[in-house]
Amino acid sequence: MAELLAKTDGDVSLYQHCVDVLRLGHILAERLGLDGPTAQRALLACALHDIGKATESFQAYLRGEKGQGDYHALASFLILLVLERRLLNHTGERVPGEFVASAAVLSHHSPLHPSLYESAAPIRYHPNIRAVLEELLGALADHGIVVSKLSEEDWRRIETMARRPAYVLHGTSGRSEADPLLEWFRVLDRRRFGQVKAVLHLADWLASGNASVDSYVAAEPVPCAASVRAQLRHRIRPFQAKSAALGDRSVLYLQAPTGVGKTEAALLWAGSPHRLIYLLPTQATTNAMWCRLRRLLGENRVGLAHGHSVLELRSAHERSNGNRPFTIDDWLFDSVFARPVTVATLDQYLLAHLHGRHWEVRLTLSRSATVIVDEVHAYEPYTLGILAAALETDPPKRLAVLSATLPSVLRERLPAGVLLQADDALWRQRRHRLRLCDGGIAEMLDPIVDAARHGQRVLVVVNTVREAQELFDKFRSRALDIPVTLLHSRFTQHDRRPKEDMLRHAPAGSVLIATQVVEVSLDISYDVLFTELAPLDAIVQRMGRVNRYGEKDYARVWVCTDVSERSRRLYGEEVLRRSRHLLEAVGTEPDQADLRNAVDELYGHVAATQAWISAFEEGRQLVDDLHRILGTFTVHGNDQDITHRFGTRRGTFTIRVLPDVLREKAMELHESGQTWRIRDLTVPVPYWWTLACPQAFYACEDLKLPVTRLAYCAERGLRDVAEDQGVELEAVFL
Repeated sequence: MAELLAKTDGDVSLYQHCVDVLRLGHILAERLGLDGPTAQRALLACALHDIGKATESFQAYLRGEKGQGDYHALASFLILLVLERRLLNHTGERVPGEFVASAAVLSHHSPLHPSLYESAAPIRYHPNIRAVLEELLGALADHGIVVSKLSEEDWRRIETMARRPAYVLHGTSGRSEADPLLEWFRVLDRRRFGQVKAVLHLADWLASGNASVDSYVAAEPVPCAASVRAQLRHRIRPFQAKSAALGDRSVLYLQAPTGVGKTEAALLWAGSPHRLIYLLPTQATTNAMWCRLRRLLGENRVGLAHGHSVLELRSAHERSNGNRPFTIDDWLFDSVFARPVTVATLDQYLLAHLHGRHWEVRLTLSRSATVIVDEVHAYEPYTLGILAAALETDPPKRLAVLSATLPSVLRERLPAGVLLQADDALWRQRRHRLRLCDGGIAEMLDPIVDAARHGQRVLVVVNTVREAQELFDKFRSRALDIPVTLLHSRFTQHDRRPKEDMLRHAPAGSVLIATQVVEVSLDISYDVLFTELAPLDAIVQRMGRVNRYGEKDYARVWVCTDVSERSRRLYGEEVLRRSRHLLEAVGTEPDQADLRNAVDELYGHVAATQAWISAFEEGRQLVDDLHRILGTFTVHGNDQDITHRFGTRRGTFTIRVLPDVLREKAMELHESGQTWRIRDLTVPVPYWWTLACPQAFYACEDLKLPVTRLAYCAERGLRDVAEDQGVELEAVFL
């Protein structure tokens, strides 16, 4: 038995690893509240998930003798397939939930999908497998789970299946003569399968990484409310105190002006949850909230999950963990919401409901979590439809939805809950003096320069990247003595990160020219705003970035109503017309309630249009269709019909490209083994750019990345394809 290994380093025996996973699985099943039958299936899977490593070829592989060995998950599965039918409870009765453990073990390295292991070769078990299996069944019995031993007939059946393992999955051996076994697995109980798979994954990862279960699925609750009270002391606002008193409500809608403490109110409402998931629209706002909650709740409690999170996590790890190298486990647990607190983009939450990779772990953990959805106004109707369906089919334990502009029509489409508004005094605040100008934003260069030279911090917001770059060029040619920064979506993360850090501490007399990237949740407060006309909710969010905390009597806001054709195509002529009318109606010194009510009126109109309703229903339908089609399966790249529909956002599909000017730096990282940092040098661009102007792109085989010849610099970002290539294209990318 001791000669059978679990790892290539030879330090852990197969039996010991499986027993370690079983022990952790027992703790996890209890903390996640699995019912008795489901917990028993989960522990069966934990105990025997790696028994398939007891094959001749895999043991040779672990000893470094030859090859890579058999598919050990498949070899384990063939044994589970026989044993799971024999699972008994303490009364000697069969445990319901047949084949859930088998399906979880089969897919614990490669998720369930239609072509799983379809080309698997015959499997030859190691002679000592029976002794190890008998010991593991004994360990299961110690946990109160009784499985009768395999007979000689059972072993002959397993060995017969091992000669044709692919046929076992893809042959006609399922619910009927016409169904393959994989089809039977597809229609297993989705919730129970997800719970068993989640316990198995987490226990296996914890055991393999020698990590503490208390660092992730912790026994102790997170002191959210206590931490906020300690921070605010006697400065808790009345609406924040009301939020704490509503902690027994399972769904809360919280609306308050920007900068008055919505986050603190939500955390007071959250109280002391065992698991908290805080969701935001963008990576920048997610990073900022992650840093904020780490300071408030403790660095080790708070995880981060978004498309670039590995870069942030690695940097934070290297600053605080000395010589211990960063491992994949340091990222993996964060990515599946396994920390007591996770700050993530909404996309990461929705991907669990759309059966992306590791959906079983994310969904199981999020069902038992307190979930806060911040800045809910920022999402398009298609994404909101996905969110509505996700919250309906797999609701979290508790839910809070936050926004400064929380239209009533949106609340009506999400789960029913109590609405908490900020104090009347906060809504009566008049922070801005509003002026509408008939010209375009480029005609405002003189007052922009004048404001900066009078020591004001000036924020300029335009609607598209191309217009932001053009305005930046004009400003620099006009006022070389004034510090100016450009911020938009087509910078590398390497260049964008210091810009975002700088704008939180912008010096007096400086100018920031930006696109919509500043609209959501960035904790900045400038002195004066110049903005192009946009939908009213976007204008209100932009206004929230000046005089954010009401430090001044008022801040000037200039809205330029003459916008480009690109902006009209982007937002729609009717929405812009109504937004201008509503801005005129609120007057020159609107209070926060005036702006809130105007946004509610605009949103009510927009949400009543057929285009909005269709997009919302399309998002809802996507969730229903994927659950019906996939069942327990994970979205797989080989299924073109599914992957075409799979996604949390509508609009322009983007890809990441490497600017040619940074290729040499990327090659240096590649050659030094720092390939993880290369993504920091890429820029998102619309996929159609590569089709419309193929001459501007080429493939780099060494880096496995598309490279663009479009000009790039740290000050201006990536040049627009139309500007660089001298062609006019219809589509617009923000």
